[in-house]
Amino acid sequence: MPLPNTADATDALTAHIYWPFDNQAQWELAYWAMFPKPLSARRIRDGVVEGRASWIREGCGFTNLADFKRRCAAIPAKGGQWRQGFVTRGVDAASWQPAQVEFWKRDALEVLKDMVGDVRVAPNMTWSPKKLYNADRTRLYGELWSGDWWWNKQVFPLKIGLMYS
Repeated sequence: MPLPNTADATDALTAHIYWPFDNQAQWELAYWAMFPKPLSARRIRDGVVEGRASWIREGCGFTNLADFKRRCAAIPAKGGQWRQGFVTRGVDAASWQPAQVEFWKRDALEVLKDMVGDVRVAPNMTWSPKKLYNADRTRLYGELWSGDWWWNKQVFPLKIGLMYS
């Protein structure tokens, strides 16, 4: 999948970085109302609607509760859908351990597709291993792509293949 690595695509995404909200203040207000646990409809209305909350600057709040809900519903799902899962206690588990533990997960491949497909992060991605050295010619390690494992997996097999071809 080729990445559109043009300045126009990056500018378009950056211009709408807070979409479906108009600005960072609206995004932060919505975040405050929804996380870690959504507030009640009454508290949301009293806290995010312009005119009802005196501390909201013009253009930074929402026109009404329906406007807030419409914008929140328009947030695209990134990285696939969340799915519920359960872990059940094993037969050898201690009696104090819960019989079942709930957890939520997403498909890692879908998350990766969203990350790779985002032109805003493309300049910061590294696809091939590199060996880094400081001024004293000492090897530096810091990221997966700077380590021996990645080098051995991608570069070394290529060199062996070239020797025998």
